[in-house]
Amino acid sequence: MAEESQRKVEELFADVQVLEIPSAETLLSKTAGSSDTYSEED
Repeated sequence: MAEESQRKVEELFADVQVLEIPSAETLLSKTAGSSDTYSEED
């Protein structure tokens, strides 16, 4: 039971990191004025 919930927490954390890292890079690129390179991937 404890191992299962631990695994779910780790999966959630992985999802959060996957979501946060690109958005942070996008914000940085926008403040740097190079958002053109990210508009293709969106």
